[in-house]
Amino acid sequence: MDTHDPCAYDPTSRNQPQTQEQDHNPRVGGSSPSPHRLWFTRPISVRDTARAMSQENVELVKGGIDALNREGGVPDTLLDLVAADFTGHPFPEWPERTLYRGRDGWRQLLSEWIENFDDLNWETERFIDAGDQVVAIGKLRGRIKGANAPIAQPVGAVYDDFRGDGTIGEARFFMSSAEALEAAGLSE
Repeated sequence: MDTHDPCAYDPTSRNQPQTQEQDHNPRVGGSSPSPHRLWFTRPISVRDTARAMSQENVELVKGGIDALNREGGVPDTLLDLVAADFTGHPFPEWPERTLYRGRDGWRQLLSEWIENFDDLNWETERFIDAGDQVVAIGKLRGRIKGANAPIAQPVGAVYDDFRGDGTIGEARFFMSSAEALEAAGLSE
């Protein structure tokens, strides 16, 4: 570094020339932080990025369940949440297929699920940020179509393979929170 350059930056020196941005930095006596003094801020770490992305994944899942509860049926907003090559795994006890692929498969799985009930609602008790996965634990409440019988079925789901475009690549559903947690490598 040229010691004769009055504008040169030396992070070890306390005698730096004051710039307009520095005059407003509270850390050097000003009143508001300056975006030009990044050496004072903590660098963004991989952990911070992963935590933010993980929280975005939780919000994505919450938004999907909210859309299902709010709009009923299979809303387009719910279809937009899954990747084109999505794989959906229904409950192990599911009487139909064991694997549904793509957005059309997602629509079919949800339609087959919903068509058996009136007033179906997923009451989520908790969302668990499990790193690369999101676990949703709750109860399905509704009425069995034709019988008008109420149901309250514990359910769990593990959402995985989150994509950079804001879509989900995989979802697995279970008839208990313990099964969902186990599938995600967690325990109660």
